[in-house]
Amino acid sequence: VSGPSHMSVYVRPHEGSTLSTWSLGDGVPVASLGGDYFVFYSHGLQATPWHFWVELTTPEEHSDGIVSLAIAAHYFFGEDQKSPQLYALLERFPNWTFSSGWSCTYD
Repeated sequence: VSGPSHMSVYVRPHEGSTLSTWSLGDGVPVASLGGDYFVFYSHGLQATPWHFWVELTTPEEHSDGIVSLAIAAHYFFGEDQKSPQLYALLERFPNWTFSSGWSCTYD
């Protein structure tokens, strides 16, 4: 995965599947009460692509996939930080407020 300096990964094993190991941290996912896993990844301005993997245990029969995985890219600075729509929204706040806005994509 390559992208901006800050990214999020969401992993949701489908019913019957279990996230058993991954290449993050010590390799053992922390138990999730709700079944969802969240990783916030950040790096310096110059970085190589982020390589990771997940391993799931699944039942013999599964009909609707085994996992949903999504990645969000957070643009905290630079030319992609704010879109015209975000600028328009921020202009609606009173002048006594301090806003901290950035653009994000979710795939």
